[in-house]
Amino acid sequence: MPASFTTRARKSAGFTLIEVLVALVIIAFALSAAITSASYYTRNSISLEARTFAHWVGQNAFAEMENTDPWPGTGERSGRAEMAGREWRWEARIQDTPDPSLRRVDIDVFLTGEDQGRITRISGFLGERPTRPSDEDATESGL
Repeated sequence: MPASFTTRARKSAGFTLIEVLVALVIIAFALSAAITSASYYTRNSISLEARTFAHWVGQNAFAEMENTDPWPGTGERSGRAEMAGREWRWEARIQDTPDPSLRRVDIDVFLTGEDQGRITRISGFLGERPTRPSDEDATESGL
């Protein structure tokens, strides 16, 4: 065989070491970006799940205040709740408003046992419910 044929065959037989190293560097960068993206997605979904449950805990606490008799007074309240297998803590501040029949309620929700601070805050207004006639008044009036 001519010498030029064997030289060409050797050159086209495979990749050089430099080409392999460049390919490995490109693959390493791509995998690093994929791992970073996946870990960001995981952290974000865990945070979103915690905020969703905390929001539900706050809404439940607000609904309990809305439906309690008597109408809640101003001041601070706190409580605990279990949701999704976790223990949650909430703190509420009930304040007067310029309208005497409304109260502002701010509820902060925390995950018990973790020092990550407030997870969410629920704010709303409670209106004073009209007083219902007692059972004796209803029977006397024929209702």
